[in-house]
Amino acid sequence: LETSVGADPVTLFLEIPGVLERLRDPVAISRGQESGGSVAQARSFKRSEAEKLYRKLREESPRSLDPFLDVADARFADGDEVEALRALSSIVELHPRDPGALRMVGYACLAARRYDAAHEVFRRVLDARPFEPHSHRDLAKALEGLGRAAEACVSYEQVLGRDWHDRFQEVHVVVAAEYERALRRLLKSDQVAARDLRDRLGERLERLSGAGASKADLRVTISWNTDGTDIDLWIIEPNGEKCYYESKQTSNGGVLFQDLTGGYGPERYQMVDGPKGRYQVVAHYFSTNPTALGGKTFVHAVVTLHAGTPQERSEERVVVLHREKQAVPVLIVELE
Repeated sequence: LETSVGADPVTLFLEIPGVLERLRDPVAISRGQESGGSVAQARSFKRSEAEKLYRKLREESPRSLDPFLDVADARFADGDEVEALRALSSIVELHPRDPGALRMVGYACLAARRYDAAHEVFRRVLDARPFEPHSHRDLAKALEGLGRAAEACVSYEQVLGRDWHDRFQEVHVVVAAEYERALRRLLKSDQVAARDLRDRLGERLERLSGAGASKADLRVTISWNTDGTDIDLWIIEPNGEKCYYESKQTSNGGVLFQDLTGGYGPERYQMVDGPKGRYQVVAHYFSTNPTALGGKTFVHAVVTLHAGTPQERSEERVVVLHREKQAVPVLIVELE
């Protein structure tokens, strides 16, 4: 498999000890992993209230997904991850073949840092929809969370090495930066001991860096779970200027790289050298696909500060958009 940003095949990563075996036995990637923590931002109500509301809504709307999501959030916040995952698994049981529902559960697991569960869900999505680049990208993110950077790199190579449908073409820009980050982590890990292999991976990293991935003070990426849906990323900068689809470049230097009107995203905002202050991240529901999960869309946002530097740190959020023209705050970021 040749990639669009270099001539290295995926087999380069298969030389890393254990990678081929894990790819042949994907379940082994998750087996034995410990919990990665709970949701950082709980719902405003307490768990007892969430449980009461869950039972009430289940009686009123048996096929609604909201009760499962609300009670899962409350259980995660209460530290009861087993019961939280049980609530999310009910969504999979209700919609076992719906990639939108599966992606929604996978994004919730990513935000909760339950990468083992996210991996299992995204494997199902990939089996059902291997022709969509997001299936490979989502799996890669779960693999990164599990500390399996080499396998994540293989999935990223799958995205960069193929010619996708025209509506997915801009995904390469975002994935190149994510792949660069995964490769840096791989080279810092103990998974690669052979010097020759480390040298070749280093060369791969250099080509990636030259293909558009870069350092940035702030980088925000959103993806969503429903096809045929137009979600807009808005960033309100410290001086009040808004970066969005009608103003893709601001006077401060902020840039919106993609404005995708269908599919699953991703859309990305980047500020390379921005002014200090508060940046507001907002997800806007421009237009909906009414046949998908009752019109609801679940947006997965990754906010990264000081991207591409030793000080890099990221936060993930999942928000629910219910109707067209709805704007939902995702996160407020302080750039110091």
